[in-house]
Amino acid sequence: MKRNKSLKYLLPILVIWLVVLFIFVLSGGFDSDDISAYNPTSTPSASPQENSDQNEPSVEVLPKKIRTDTNIKDNISNDPFDSMMNLTGIVYADINSTAIIEWGDSSYIVQINDAIGDSKWVVKDIELDTVTLQSGEDSIIVLNISDGAESN
Repeated sequence: MKRNKSLKYLLPILVIWLVVLFIFVLSGGFDSDDISAYNPTSTPSASPQENSDQNEPSVEVLPKKIRTDTNIKDNISNDPFDSMMNLTGIVYADINSTAIIEWGDSSYIVQINDAIGDSKWVVKDIELDTVTLQSGEDSIIVLNISDGAESN
């Protein structure tokens, strides 16, 4: 033992480290479900931070239901034939189908019973390639994904 004096000190330190590592592993220290304090790939949370200043500008990312091409919003009349409505997309599901309707310079992301902008036109049905709109009792329009509007 006189030749390896360092072994006399390093061996107990090694045993202590092995015991600490064993306890760490048994307590679930390497689980990937834990959230680390710093994760550069994580996205910012939508809830405000406790230490943030209320006067600082913040950004909330929400889906835009209405999108316009210009900064000036035109008044949309209740007559869909003043400017043609076009059905540009459908996400069809058994529950909560969604349609994208362009009307003038605006695009609307709508579901059943949603109004188109500020008009009286309401989405009554969404099928695989058509959307049925209704205004009042008698006015019905069927938008086809390829054709645009057809009046019934």
